[in-house]
Amino acid sequence: MVDGHCQDRDIGGAWSYRVDSGSCAHTERNAPRDWGLVPKLPDIFPGVSSVLDYGGGLGAYLISFRDAGVANLTLMEPLAETECVFKGLRHDPTNLVTATINSVVAGKYELVMCIEVLEHIPAEHHPHLVNALSKLTSKWIFFSAASPKQPGEGHIEESMKTREQWQRDFTASGQLELDPDKTLEVHQNGGNLIKSNSFVLGLKQ
Repeated sequence: MVDGHCQDRDIGGAWSYRVDSGSCAHTERNAPRDWGLVPKLPDIFPGVSSVLDYGGGLGAYLISFRDAGVANLTLMEPLAETECVFKGLRHDPTNLVTATINSVVAGKYELVMCIEVLEHIPAEHHPHLVNALSKLTSKWIFFSAASPKQPGEGHIEESMKTREQWQRDFTASGQLELDPDKTLEVHQNGGNLIKSNSFVLGLKQ
């Protein structure tokens, strides 16, 4: 374990859930996240009743929705140790890398989040994951991924793209479009990485 949250795996980076003593590595008070943005997320995405965080570790980006009264909150992490996942979150162990598109439930979540995850996963899996994440949402996708040459543990060089490249990947199907107002709200409340790497997409009506 390097900085307490990420170790390399054959399929990219993965969270470390326990320290050497065997106890859970993180609490809600010290889990890695954008501390300024997280409390604002329920205000940026008001009224959502269901949220998925793909690759969200212990659920640090979901807890503000929980505290705001949202009940349907899912953390999708195939390697997560359930007893270390934060309270009030549903743990879904699905490995979306290997899941078939036919098994992905369309429109299951009003908001799908994927924050600084895909740079840890080999680029060959990106088209499938973009397709799957796009299918899962019924309203919004909040996405962020490390940009080229950005330092970080477990980053794969060929998996890092510019924000504009990721936007093109997600909007190529014609089903999603950039939501500039939501993107601006995220950037106004987020730190430097969020400002440089993230965007919000909305499902075309």
